[in-house]
Parts: sequence; C-alpha cells; structure tokens
Amino acid sequence: MQYFNNLEENETRITGVLMNPPKTFDHRDNLVTLKISAKSYVKTFQDDVRATRREHVLVELHDDAARKALNYASGDILHIKGSLSIRDWVDATQKRHIRMVVVTQFPRDINKIGQSTRQEIDAITVS
Repeated sequence: MQYFNNLEENETRITGVLMNPPKTFDHRDNLVTLKISAKSYVKTFQDDVRATRREHVLVELHDDAARKALNYASGDILHIKGSLSIRDWVDATQKRHIRMVVVTQFPRDINKIGQSTRQEIDAITVS
C-alpha cells in the first residue's frame, strides 16, 4: 500500500512568497535562511466565516542551494523541496527556542516559479 504517492521519507514541499531577503551568517558561509509565506485559511468554533491566517515557514539552505538563493529577492515566488527538521537553542537570556525548519541541500530543490518561462520568452523575442 502506498501512502505518499512518490514522496520520499520526511519530504516536504513548500510554495510561497519570499518575505525577506535571504539571510546569511558570518560564521557559516555555506548556510542561508529564507522566510517563506504560508498563508492559510482557518475557521474556529466561534466563527462561521473562514479567515486568513498569516504564517511563515523557515527554510535552511546549504552549500549550492545557499549560493543559488542569494540571487532571490523579496516577493519572488519559490517552490522548495526539503526535509523537516527541528532547530533548538538557548539565547543569551537563557530562553530556549525551538523552530521547525525545512532543510534544502541541492539547487534543484529550490526553484523560482516563472523564471524559466521568462528566459524562454526573452530568447524568442531576441531571435
């Protein structure tokens, strides 16, 4: 019996708008993080009407995918495939933070939607 069609174990796919420019880190030049919008609709027991809920997903990009992500700008629509992971740390005030992130390692797992179509159209109009 097949439950997940053709998905690999622990694979997730996110399509959304890049909210902020890619964030880099001084201590790790092969790591970039992105904040992708993940707007959803919610209906509570008290409300009869569905309302939008603004949310975001954190994405970690490593190696080649991190270099590719530096070319993206806020507002780009991205499709990302990766694995779910948990990041936890204790900050300077001894407060513990826990975040769920999507980890992507390969450039083919992050695509800007519409990018290839625009390049093909530009190539046709130049010819």
